[in-house]
Amino acid sequence: MRNSRIAVTTLACTVLFCAMALMIDMIFTGLILKSNWLQAGRIGRVITHADQGDIPIFGASKVVADYIPSILGPKYYNYGFAGTSQSVNNLMISFEIKEASNNPIVVDVYQGTLAGIGDVRDYIPYARYPEVEKMLRDAGEWRWYYVVPGLRYFGSYDWYAKGIISDYTGQRDAIRRGYIPAVNAAPWDRSQFDAVVRERSQLRFTFGLLDAQKARLSQLITMAPNRRFVIVLSPLHKSFFAHSSGEIAFQLYLKQLASRPNVKVIDFTHAPYPDDYFQDTAHMNAKGAAIFSRQLKAALAAK
Repeated sequence: MRNSRIAVTTLACTVLFCAMALMIDMIFTGLILKSNWLQAGRIGRVITHADQGDIPIFGASKVVADYIPSILGPKYYNYGFAGTSQSVNNLMISFEIKEASNNPIVVDVYQGTLAGIGDVRDYIPYARYPEVEKMLRDAGEWRWYYVVPGLRYFGSYDWYAKGIISDYTGQRDAIRRGYIPAVNAAPWDRSQFDAVVRERSQLRFTFGLLDAQKARLSQLITMAPNRRFVIVLSPLHKSFFAHSSGEIAFQLYLKQLASRPNVKVIDFTHAPYPDDYFQDTAHMNAKGAAIFSRQLKAALAAK
C-alpha cells in the first residue's frame, strides 16, 4: 500500500512538473514571437509570415550596422543578425519566398567565406521546421531536445527573459524596423581606428562564398521567379585588400548571378568612403551608415 502511494505521488508530481514546464514554454514562446529586441523574435517575423508587406534586408552584422530602413523607404525591414553567414541568409530566404508577396528581397552578401550561424538560441523556437533543423545539423549545433516543448529552453530562460524584459522597459521603441541606432553610435576615435586598421592589414582575406552556400542561393533564386533578388555588397575599408585573394573569381560569380532575369547586383565593396565613416574596417558608423543608405536607395531605384 505504501509503495502504491509513493508511486501515485511520484506520478502526480511528474505530471504537474510536465504541465508547468509546457505552460512556461508556451508563455515564453509567445513572448519571443512578439519580441523586437530578440533576434529570435525577428526571425519569427519571417518564419510565421508576420512580415507581410516588408521588403526584407537579410545579412550579417554589416546589415545590423549599415542599413537604415527609415532612409531606404517605409517598407524596408532590417533583419541583420550578427555573427552569421550566407547560410542564415539562405534560411531566411527559404521562408520569405513561401509568402504571397512580390516585394523584392535585399540580400547583403558578405564578400568572404564565413560559415557561422550566430547564437543557436535564436533558432530553438523554430527547430521543428525542417529548414532550421538542417541548418543546425550542418553547423554541428543540433540537439534532440530542441524540438521538445518544455525541455528546449532549459538553461536559456534567463537569456530569453533579458531580451523580453528589454522589450518592455522602453528599449522596444528604440528598434526602428529592425534597426538599432545605438549599435554604431559610439564617437569615432582616430587612434583606435588606426589600431584596428593595422591589425586588419596583417590578415589575409579570401573573397567568395562556400560552394554549398552558392548552390543553395542559386536554387532559392530559381524557386522564386516572381521575386526580385537584390544582391548587395556593402563597403569594406581599403585595409581589407592588403593581402586579399580570389576577387576575380568572386566577381565572375557575381556576373553570373546578375545575368539571371530576377537578380540585380549592387557592389559597394570598393566604395571610397573616408575612414571616419567606419566604426571598424567592416562596419559603418552612424554617419557612414546614413550616407551608404542614401546611396543604396538611389542604386535600388535605378534600373
